[in-house]
Amino acid sequence: MLDPKKFFHLIDPAKNIIIAYSGGGDSTALLNYCYELKQENHFTGSLSAIHVNHSLSPHADSWEMHCKNFCSERDIPLICESIKVDRKKSGLESAARQGRYEIFKQNISSSDQLLLAHHADDVAETLMFRLFRGTGIDGLSGPSKSRKLGEGILLRPWLDYSKSILISYLVDRKLIILRMRAMPLIIKIEILFATKFYLLSPRDGRMPTLKSNKHLQLLLNI
Repeated sequence: MLDPKKFFHLIDPAKNIIIAYSGGGDSTALLNYCYELKQENHFTGSLSAIHVNHSLSPHADSWEMHCKNFCSERDIPLICESIKVDRKKSGLESAARQGRYEIFKQNISSSDQLLLAHHADDVAETLMFRLFRGTGIDGLSGPSKSRKLGEGILLRPWLDYSKSILISYLVDRKLIILRMRAMPLIIKIEILFATKFYLLSPRDGRMPTLKSNKHLQLLLNI
């Protein structure tokens, strides 16, 4: 269950809230949740959203239109920005992320809080990605709840919530979401590994660790 008190331990109710809105399930849940809080006068700052069109999919423009319609129905101001991702500079996901965050920086001021809808499952997947890619101990830290971004601040208020909680919220509200095209194959494979290994080896809800080559062999043979 989503807890408003916990939410406002991180979020300043007197500052503006901007939602990074893709149209997918996680960001839709976050935007609609903030909309409900705003309707109930839980915060005095403004509520708006920003959508970045990466121009990578033939469906990108229809995704943008969906976001516009969703926000228009709720009278939520929406900024839409398009970028061209340079695949030659770095990997596709990395280049898209860099372009997206540059847009965020350009649209955030000192009175703004940019909220991202990353959740606990994202943290687990991120750690597994880094583990499989040979990241050292220093690199095995998940995304932070709060950090400076441009003139404002970036916040991730849902890192303590699982994906299932957000899905329950979406179903309860009967919200329409986009189903994004799958990520590149190597990323999909790592997600599959991470998910199956996590299901095989949960420990009090915490992320399992690879203790031996036997565990790794089991993982790779699933």
